[in-house]
Amino acid sequence: MVDPLQERITLTEYALGADRQYEQVAHAEDLFVTERPWKVSVDLPVLTARRNDLLATGDG
Repeated sequence: MVDPLQERITLTEYALGADRQYEQVAHAEDLFVTERPWKVSVDLPVLTARRNDLLATGDG
């Protein structure tokens, strides 16, 4: 889950636990990397800067 409403974009990863409830397994404010269900990385400071640039120019 990405929270775009904060000053800095953060990302929280949840996984379905054995009790069929979602559990937080990771939280990132910088570089987020996961390998499940496939390998992906998200550079959150770059994403935040891009969002800020778009908002400043009125494109976002």
